[in-house]
Amino acid sequence: MIHPFINPLAMLLASVRTKSASSSYLPSYKGVVEPVHSVPGRLRLHIPLTARDVKAADRLKDMERIESVLSIQSNAVTGSVIIRYDPAAVEPMILLGAVIRILGLEKEIETRPQPLLWREFKLAGQAVNDSIYHTSAGILDLKTLVALGLMGTLANGLVTRSIRISTPGAFTLGWWIYQHLFLEKPS
Repeated sequence: MIHPFINPLAMLLASVRTKSASSSYLPSYKGVVEPVHSVPGRLRLHIPLTARDVKAADRLKDMERIESVLSIQSNAVTGSVIIRYDPAAVEPMILLGAVIRILGLEKEIETRPQPLLWREFKLAGQAVNDSIYHTSAGILDLKTLVALGLMGTLANGLVTRSIRISTPGAFTLGWWIYQHLFLEKPS
């Protein structure tokens, strides 16, 4: 006898594996173009742009002029696009590339996405910087305050001869963290 929890769990795992494996060979660009499902002759993509921009879905309809593309259906509410095609004539990878090219999503795909935690750290750093700037009536900002703190610590260490060259101090480590997390890198 099969345990009542094993059978539904096995079915759930099998369905998840089948769904992800069916489009796993196609690259996915989160929030830009995500292959949801692919079987020979049918490709379903999630393209948020088509939910925001009606003209984008119209541009995709032009792909129907290609001989191997049989039909394209767009759902403007969900951003889902279904492409029916002749699997003997074209590969889904080519269709995905055509969709990216037609919608002009190359730049969005090339930009490196920033993780949520990174964005929150940057926002927190900017909030602290703004607070210091406004509190000091524009005299200081976070970068200047940290630099003054480091100069004061360096001066104190030189006067008291307590600076060790072998290991960085806490302020140095803090400055490195600040630079890494909050300062924009020149492109």
